[in-house]
Amino acid sequence: MSKRATTLVNSIMIMTKDVVSASGFYSEGLGLKVTAQSEELVELVDRKGMQILLKKVESEAFCTRGYSPFLNFTVPDLHATTEDLKKYGAELDGDILDREFGKLASLKAPDGQMIGLFQPKEGSEFVTEPEIPTDFYEQEEADPTTKELKRILRNMKV
Repeated sequence: MSKRATTLVNSIMIMTKDVVSASGFYSEGLGLKVTAQSEELVELVDRKGMQILLKKVESEAFCTRGYSPFLNFTVPDLHATTEDLKKYGAELDGDILDREFGKLASLKAPDGQMIGLFQPKEGSEFVTEPEIPTDFYEQEEADPTTKELKRILRNMKV
């Protein structure tokens, strides 16, 4: 068993030039729930709490050159994980950042995909998993199209 059995995928970041349109696609089109929204970033969750972040970027390069989607992982030891990933061909993309809420690192995987690592500080609110209501897809929606999409997604077990 891997020594990183505690690693969990905490979000997927998708770079986009049009956050409003992308937000509609994922929330109205797929039925994901918007939990936070600004002009630069939209946070969505599925019914199990998986988070998708939509990040506004100006350059098309960020949308197509390995930066999107940007897979983010919460890890127990960022430095050790970074060193292990380097052994498999990953390259740091910038410095390791130490913020008040924890440590952050961006790496380029051997195939060019961008990977984000996050090690929360002890006692940080980020250590706990988000709580999503079990009735996420049962919540009343006024729009019949949204109701139908949620019904289809629920039956697909998405």
